[in-house]
Amino acid sequence: MKAQNFAEFSPSNWKLMENGIYDEKCEKPTPAASRVITGPSDQCCGNYPLRKPFLSLNNQCVDGQITSLGNQ
Repeated sequence: MKAQNFAEFSPSNWKLMENGIYDEKCEKPTPAASRVITGPSDQCCGNYPLRKPFLSLNNQCVDGQITSLGNQ
């Protein structure tokens, strides 16, 4: 890409790794222990033979697909 494609081009954006601003890899953050809910599955989602068990404390079944609570 050329600099003209950006609204603003600044030398402060150079060498981000060397300046400690950018990590070499992208990592998913680890959730806080208080937010992790685990346990045995207590409900099923879908129809046979594609039915799958899930824990209803932190998941839901929407149109035969298991999603995190709050996602639809």
